[in-house]
Amino acid sequence: MKEEKLRKLKDKLPRGHREEITKRTGFTLSYVDAVFGGRRFNQKIIDAAFEILKEEKEKEADQNALLN
Repeated sequence: MKEEKLRKLKDKLPRGHREEITKRTGFTLSYVDAVFGGRRFNQKIIDAAFEILKEEKEKEADQNALLN
């Protein structure tokens, strides 16, 4: 994945996402940072990030539905 797309993904993730990714994947924070910095590639970390983003979007949609 290109650095620009990694940066965009990282920017959309909620606060605390790095720690959550380490819990889900078993990789260290420094390795997760290296992936998002474009210095390493790991599909498992990227997949975990997309899953977190998806969960956050669903949670936001559910909350918005309750307000309408």
